[in-house]
Amino acid sequence: MKKDLKTLALARLSGFRHKTVKVPEWGNVSVVLREPSAEAWYLWQEVLNGDGEDD
Repeated sequence: MKKDLKTLALARLSGFRHKTVKVPEWGNVSVVLREPSAEAWYLWQEVLNGDGEDD
């Protein structure tokens, strides 16, 4: 089945690497682990490196 451009653009996980895993601690429910966006990754790196504002 060939997907059209609109379907691909609106796909929930389009553009993100993801993996579905079962979590035993939650009764073996399946969850999707998604790679963060570039902006989220950059902001997280600022937090880790202490480049953010001081509290």
